[in-house]
Amino acid sequence: MLLNHICFGDSHAKSIVMLHGLLGSARNWVTIGGRLAIETNAYAVDLRNHGASPHADEMTYQDMAEDVVKWLDSQKLEDVHLVGHSMGGKVAMLIATNYPEQVRCLTIADIAPKSYHPHFREAFEAMKAVNPNDFSRIKDVELALAAHLGDPLMRQFLVTNLKRNPDGNFDWQVNLRSIDHHLKHLSSSPMNWTDQFWGPTQLLHGENSDFVSPDDFEAVEHHFPSCQFVEVPNAGHNVHIDQREFVANKIIIHDKLQ
Repeated sequence: MLLNHICFGDSHAKSIVMLHGLLGSARNWVTIGGRLAIETNAYAVDLRNHGASPHADEMTYQDMAEDVVKWLDSQKLEDVHLVGHSMGGKVAMLIATNYPEQVRCLTIADIAPKSYHPHFREAFEAMKAVNPNDFSRIKDVELALAAHLGDPLMRQFLVTNLKRNPDGNFDWQVNLRSIDHHLKHLSSSPMNWTDQFWGPTQLLHGENSDFVSPDDFEAVEHHFPSCQFVEVPNAGHNVHIDQREFVANKIIIHDKLQ
């Protein structure tokens, strides 16, 4: 399948490609992408079943990695700086270890090569309980979600997945059924023990996030022996949203050193 993407600038020799997390989209990278485009090519990609990319019944990490590699080929991009947050970080890990010729360097944002508890389960149950086609205003969808989901920040995040339909109401833009079906797989690690990427790598982890801890560093270093660990101050799991300028600068610095 041909993935949707946003291009933030293509007047430079080097390229940075950014991958979003679960229920995110390329739009999550707009601010950082604009900053990166001053000095390099920058692209943000919608992974399958997200954003404006095609939907599919299958959704494994191998599927998503192959999608991105095919997209890189279609754009004639090689030797890229690959950046991935959360689920996108796991996709980036798999691409770097399985297709190292495609990756110049790697930035992983707040995720480790391990299995996690399916932390989006409550959010998915809320999304399945609400039919957005019943509403013509985003705030009304958000209010309907409140009956099933207490976290207001999560509700605000979920409604970024709305798209207006021809009737003037909304649909979920993500392939909710397929993602929900694969949630257990998406919460697991995509890595085999023998998978390694020896190229320059950095892991940006949020100071206030519980997704990455020092206990994870050994496993990260096993798969990425040259990895450097950078704590993002005053940031939770969404480091690229909580501290956009800090993260953009770290990506640029990491890129310039290669």
